Amino acid sequence: MTRIPEYDDVIRSVCLTLAAGLALTGAAAAQDDIGTPYVQAFCVLSSAEDGMGRLYLSSPGLTEAIMKAVAENERLQATAPDEKPPLGDGIPWQSFPDAAPVCEAGATTADGDRLIAQVQYRFPDQPDGDWIDRLVLVKGADGAYTIDDVLYGEDGEESLRGVLAEAFAE
Repeated sequence: MTRIPEYDDVIRSVCLTLAAGLALTGAAAAQDDIGTPYVQAFCVLSSAEDGMGRLYLSSPGLTEAIMKAVAENERLQATAPDEKPPLGDGIPWQSFPDAAPVCEAGATTADGDRLIAQVQYRFPDQPDGDWIDRLVLVKGADGAYTIDDVLYGEDGEESLRGVLAEAFAE
């Protein structure tokens, strides 16, 4: 395909105009439209790269917190190889370690300048085992959303950032 440099600015303007128009349509639908693909990617990446694939979706701040915790975990494991370190089961990306057969997007709501997207974990054969966590999505400098935290359970009193901080608070 041949590019015509004179048209680059025109195409860029058209794309920006379309993006701005989409951003201004239906707030609730737009929120779900924004949150759903992030949750879908979050679900798909659960087993990628030994559980670290979700870092591709994480904000710089959350990535830094995770990498700091991983480094501390490795240090503890090296000093006491016979003991299970705090992150011995991996990064706690969800409130329960069980791998649910169904992981899907729920509703997305606005909370100030961030979006809260539900991640619904389901066990079709045991509905009592279902649970919901929530992704905290923040917009980066480039305009793309990233995951800045994972709120565990319905009340969200516990979170990924909180668990990481508590694991190495000694």
